[in-house]
Amino acid sequence: MGDRFGAEGALVVDPAAGPAVVRALLGAVFEHVRCDALRLYGVREGPLLAWLIEAAEELGARRARRGMGAAHFVDLSGGYEAVVAGLSSRMKNTLRKKRKRAEARGGLVFTCHERFDPALFGEVLAVERASWKGEGAPRLNARRAFFEDVFRELGDAGALRVGALRQAGALAAYLICLRGPGGRVMAYETAYDRGLGDLSPGTLLHDAMLRALAAEGCREIDFLGGDEVYKADWTTRPPRPVFEVALFRPSFRGRMAAAYYRVKWAAKRRLAPRAASAKA
Repeated sequence: MGDRFGAEGALVVDPAAGPAVVRALLGAVFEHVRCDALRLYGVREGPLLAWLIEAAEELGARRARRGMGAAHFVDLSGGYEAVVAGLSSRMKNTLRKKRKRAEARGGLVFTCHERFDPALFGEVLAVERASWKGEGAPRLNARRAFFEDVFRELGDAGALRVGALRQAGALAAYLICLRGPGGRVMAYETAYDRGLGDLSPGTLLHDAMLRALAAEGCREIDFLGGDEVYKADWTTRPPRPVFEVALFRPSFRGRMAAAYYRVKWAAKRRLAPRAASAKA
């Protein structure tokens, strides 16, 4: 996935792997994918960012980075009860009210799936189209074959978790998570059917998913970038700054791509204050 110059995505590396693995991976991407720019999202301060910089220098690749805001996460190491205890009074009251409302309508049934299920994925695509994401370019629907292959491989590797919430047998909401090393989980994709919005399926799905992941022994769930209100509602710790990192092939086209992104990002920084003022 990407634009005129290259590919984009996220990089997940076992902390025990070391910088040599990152260098080998980037070298293989530039050799086989033939992209001039590789844009990585949600990179935090820490060893991975340092390894990326080191790998770029060894490969002779130019690099650039910009802030993407902050990533909210929930500490699951103390169990589900500790998560709920750390929520605000407003969020606790909201949960109680939404649970009662759902129960009065017959209840919602939660399941968590660790393997890729083609039938479930078909339902996920339908809910994505019926959600707010259906008004634009739904990510999963737009690249169905790609995500089917990726999720199938992740499921085979034990790294996939798909939370599903149903009302009267119909899928009301889904949450696709990726489980990484050390019990860290990334909340990758979620949506709910707007036709069932009065049941608050998104909130209740996250509640059920946090309980299931904590019971499994996961240590944290990372909501990645984005300033959606629901992420802050579940957050029990200060958010972490995250960055977009762009690496450019050591070639003429790579240098063109580096210049293009630097100008593009600089223009966005200059226009950001104007956009904020217009909204105010």
